[in-house]
Amino acid sequence: MEIPLWGDIMIIFEQNEQKFDTIGLGTIVPDSGEVYEECNGDFTLTFQHPYDASGKWKRIEIKRIVLAETPRGRQPFRIYYHNPTMDGIEVQARHLFYDLLDNICESVEYSGDAQGAMDAIKAGLSIPMPFEFYSDITWHNGSIRCTLDNPVSLLLKEEWDDQEDETKSFFYFYGGELKRDFFNVSMLESLGSDRGVCIAYRKNLVGLEVTEDISDVATRIYPVGKDGLALDGQYIDSPYIGNYSYPKIKVIEDTNAESQSDLQKIAEDYFANGGDVPKVNIKVDFTDLSQTAEYKQYSNLEKVFLGDTVTVFNQKMGFSKKAKVISYKFDPILKKYKSMELGDFSPTVTSPITRGANAGQIANTAYGKSNNAEILLQQHLKDYNNPHRVTAEQVGGGGTGGGTTILHGAESPADSLGSDGDYYIKDEETIADENTLLLLHCDEITDSSIYNLPIVNNGILISTANSKFGGKSFYFNGNANLIVKISDLKLDLNQDYTLEWFDFPKEKKGYDCAVFCMPNGNAGFMTYTPDASGTNIRVFGGDESSWSYIPTSSNMGTYKGEVWTHRAVCKSGNKLYAFENGVKKLEITISDTITMKEDMYIGYRATSGSSGGFVGYLDEIRVSNIARWTTDFTPPTEPYVVYKNTEPGEVYVKESGKWKKILTGGK
Repeated sequence: MEIPLWGDIMIIFEQNEQKFDTIGLGTIVPDSGEVYEECNGDFTLTFQHPYDASGKWKRIEIKRIVLAETPRGRQPFRIYYHNPTMDGIEVQARHLFYDLLDNICESVEYSGDAQGAMDAIKAGLSIPMPFEFYSDITWHNGSIRCTLDNPVSLLLKEEWDDQEDETKSFFYFYGGELKRDFFNVSMLESLGSDRGVCIAYRKNLVGLEVTEDISDVATRIYPVGKDGLALDGQYIDSPYIGNYSYPKIKVIEDTNAESQSDLQKIAEDYFANGGDVPKVNIKVDFTDLSQTAEYKQYSNLEKVFLGDTVTVFNQKMGFSKKAKVISYKFDPILKKYKSMELGDFSPTVTSPITRGANAGQIANTAYGKSNNAEILLQQHLKDYNNPHRVTAEQVGGGGTGGGTTILHGAESPADSLGSDGDYYIKDEETIADENTLLLLHCDEITDSSIYNLPIVNNGILISTANSKFGGKSFYFNGNANLIVKISDLKLDLNQDYTLEWFDFPKEKKGYDCAVFCMPNGNAGFMTYTPDASGTNIRVFGGDESSWSYIPTSSNMGTYKGEVWTHRAVCKSGNKLYAFENGVKKLEITISDTITMKEDMYIGYRATSGSSGGFVGYLDEIRVSNIARWTTDFTPPTEPYVVYKNTEPGEVYVKESGKWKKILTGGK
């Protein structure tokens, strides 16, 4: 759809407009406005318009359509309320999607795949409307049903009690997240994505309100199995037990647990699913937060959209988890967020094997989804369209209809395992990379590690002329540099570490150059500092004027002009290693220590006796608090990530002595 560009103004159309490819009835210029949208909820526009001398205000009438900016581009909103006051006109409008509230589906009943269900909703409209219905959900065994209900209810109703004539909604049986785009209505596996955005918090700030709920947290599990079987040690403690003034004890009973390992598994699964960390809700007010010194740490939130997932890291308690962007307020005139809310979310609206639970009921963390998979399995077993269906009492309760035992494992099940009627969940687990202290993809001056460290930029340019990954890199002109505070970086050069990067030098330098430099008088710590000829690239360090930590003769490779080269410096115990394109070039023993100073420079040598900078491009810069390599390795072929989305596990049922996959995890 071609939409005319008219600056920051809004365009108003007659109530029957469908194409939106002209200037319509003309433009309006509000004083202020706000778009509000929440996941599977409201999508509204409010604005205030003055009584302008040109008479644009006269165009504002009930039922007319306003085209206004949103984070994902312009969208149409129908005016349903306006209030002329002494100062101007107050207007409230809803997205065109809500026109469906005025229609009904007289009788709809369908079983099958998700797209078929969407087609059935469109076909069931009592009055034809220009809406198109789409779903990318791959679930094939759902169903919908309604009699004399509106299509919005048939699409999104969250509850179903299996009563006669009660609406059985798409969302309840297929899940999904709603995307509204003009007349296109989509129920998607996931409205957003994980763009690698991470934020860390320790306390509330002006403009940042963090709410944590520990009401359901347990840090000590007392598992009880069949016939009262108890664990030899009675209970199992969470690694976070010390975060609270006393243990938070929970008794979990499972009559299927018949061994010590079964009992151990009960506690492990509870902790793996985040039962020992708080639920988190974060409200961000960008106007207030922008006035604080900490704003840079959170500014990358302006680059996410509704439905995206963000990694949040509690620095005080030391846990990380995923939170979803669940709502926002956006200024359609200034084209920027006013506020945003992130919170715990359920994979029931983002996973292809999840159908039927309301978002927010299951807290999801970065430490696994085995409990979620079990919930999915039990929903699947109770689905009337499921050939393996059993009653709620039979699930996990020893009934003859199946589900007598639910087993877990990391691999696909062997046929020798279990009995007919048993179910098996192939667990998945992914953990945030807490060893990456700093990660620069060099497409923007933002730390992509889970710590989201503040970075001072002194003249670095983001260049599209050359890159290793992603089409952009940092360009250093010999004077520019980045600075990261050592206190923020939490790097200790006396412990294990890895410093790595890709370089594309444009100029051969002498002593006055470095990629990493922690200055200490005329000495300090440096990587990529050439010798006098500029041919050999060195790593060395020491206090003041001494080089006792790493001798100046320590060559880490050779100068390679105008070609991308991966370099890494790793310390493991008392050994220091250097690699060039994955090939070991240096291995020495370190017998001394170095004093940690205040600043780490990137791209510049800032020692008192000699100073100067790298000239060329750098890409994919990473600092770790572990030795990544001590032997030859293959350099990365794509950008690093600090967290990979967990996926629900595959689910199997055993029939006639063979395991049969009935639910598939992943996308």
